[in-house]
Amino acid sequence: MYDKNQVTRCYDLAAEAYANRFFNELAGKPFDRNILTWFSRLIPGHEKVIETGCGPGEIARFLKDQGVNISGIDISQNMINMAKRLNPDIDFTQGDMLNLKLENDSIFGIVAFYAIVHFTLPEVKLALQEFKRALKPGGYILFSFHIGSGVLPVKDFLEQKNADADFVLFQVEDIVKIIDDLGLDRQEVITRYPYIGREYESKRAYILLKKK
Repeated sequence: MYDKNQVTRCYDLAAEAYANRFFNELAGKPFDRNILTWFSRLIPGHEKVIETGCGPGEIARFLKDQGVNISGIDISQNMINMAKRLNPDIDFTQGDMLNLKLENDSIFGIVAFYAIVHFTLPEVKLALQEFKRALKPGGYILFSFHIGSGVLPVKDFLEQKNADADFVLFQVEDIVKIIDDLGLDRQEVITRYPYIGREYESKRAYILLKKK
């Protein structure tokens, strides 16, 4: 079961350690850089993109440097403070991806790298419904997650005392069913094996969707 308060507390406590560990992580992930570059080329220069679950802003930073008009939200205020410090030229605000403060059909792109990892399938569906509501027709969603089954309870995340949260692994077929039920257009569903020694050793999925 998704515990919003627990997740918020976890990232508030771990924000600085998370930024130290992951802010430069894309340097060692060529596939992620390539798919983000591809996504950036789908976005007209004047259109707005939001990153949900932005953490310290490493994905937003990369997309901004590709010319994307991007902003970010995260449930953790400490993460937002870290993102602002590391990326003073990008707008970051505290927010909830299950309740975006956006008008209907108001944004052209949403990126959510590993932002659903604390949700159960019902919350994944709610998040994608909310993304679809906010997207303009023809807009894109790019999101990723860890592939597997079950829940991984983590205590003292990144060695930060009381930074506890449950991480959820998903089967691709279950996520695809939600996507199809919502009527989103699947552009690509890609899986990759982990970079051994550089990240948590799970297979990953990257899904690109388009709003019809």
